[in-house]
Amino acid sequence: MIYDGWTMISILLNNQELINNLSRKLDENQVAYHIIDPNEKDSLQVLYNDSTTVAIVDDHHKFLPQESWIDILSKLCEKIPLIVVYKDIHPFDQYKNASGLNCVYDPSAAEILEQLDPIKFNKRQKILSKNIVPFCTPSSLKILNETGSISMLCIQTESFLKIATEFGTAAYDELQNYFKDLLLNIWGSSDSFRKTDLLYKSPTQNNLYFIILQQSRLRNSVPPPGALEKIASRLASKLQSLLWKEIFRPQTKKKLPLNLHTIPNFSVGHTTYLYNPCLRDEDILNAAASSCMEVAKVQMLRIKNRQKEFIQTIIRTPNFLHPHFQGVFRVKDISQEELDELERKKTIKPIASHIYAFESLIRVNKELVDSLVAKYDLLYIDSQLLVPNILFHLAANVKLALELDQTCLQIATKKFKKVPGKLLVNILPRN
Repeated sequence: MIYDGWTMISILLNNQELINNLSRKLDENQVAYHIIDPNEKDSLQVLYNDSTTVAIVDDHHKFLPQESWIDILSKLCEKIPLIVVYKDIHPFDQYKNASGLNCVYDPSAAEILEQLDPIKFNKRQKILSKNIVPFCTPSSLKILNETGSISMLCIQTESFLKIATEFGTAAYDELQNYFKDLLLNIWGSSDSFRKTDLLYKSPTQNNLYFIILQQSRLRNSVPPPGALEKIASRLASKLQSLLWKEIFRPQTKKKLPLNLHTIPNFSVGHTTYLYNPCLRDEDILNAAASSCMEVAKVQMLRIKNRQKEFIQTIIRTPNFLHPHFQGVFRVKDISQEELDELERKKTIKPIASHIYAFESLIRVNKELVDSLVAKYDLLYIDSQLLVPNILFHLAANVKLALELDQTCLQIATKKFKKVPGKLLVNILPRN
């Protein structure tokens, strides 16, 4: 039995018709699987292989007593999700509440596919979706062989592990699940990747995704110089924007951990590899993946440098930043009659005499930012998201928080000359 080490779903069934129907449906959904011959005595070895993330098996085994087989499966379901097909009595009555165990009576292929719904396997299961599969599959090999090259993106989210250290594994799992759903939701949307592109999950690293680009998106057999970098930048920009929007969503609707106030870093790499008849196809794909991950590291530095230049431009260019002055009142001195008059006249004039000072709130001129983005092709900057929290986060990320703070103070004091009363300013303690 040849085993390529990349299988996601292992199938150990005796019903050949069910195997054929199930194989067809899995192929339609581009799910990687491996069919185990029940006549092979080493079939258990495949079930316990690290690359097997779900197993579909019969309630009996040709070479084992029934009691031994049930005992093996009851232990196996502690390691991976397990679907057990049975035709007589329920074989696992004493384990029917076991996590990761699903027994189905004489099912069709469609009914088994329903059991593969990732929601039912909860935190225990490793499949992101029936449309996200391990990396080295017939689909990706077909692209390499038919087109003579393969182009890919990779998304590295290794820094997400810091969330587990700071806030615990529950917060980390929430972030991972949200990011996975985010990739699925933007699949096929603008500034993303096409629906015909293939989205893969690394079989060995939990924080690594690959996107195999269909050659139909390119006029030539390989992308022109700079094309993949632009695609990667646009994808990074879209993901950043969506993550920031989720950060500022009301708590009742927020899907990210509530204690997460800034987005964690991630990087998008890219590469193209040519087919080489002297190398194994799998080796070419693995080499391409390694190259893509190296580019992701460089891309992260490039984005950080571009962010630094962007913040420097905002700090040094006139009119990019401007203050809004918000009144701070002596509330205890305001009478109910004055509040009623304020409500009736829809103006603060009735309580103007109670103003203690004005607080300076910095704002970004979004029109100027948009013109800068368009002029210098800053793909990952969304002016609509440049509220003060995000602006200062970006500045801190490139070690310019102090300079931004100083500029905001200078602008506030300069503009405040036209406003009566005292000036209140916010200063970051770390500065």
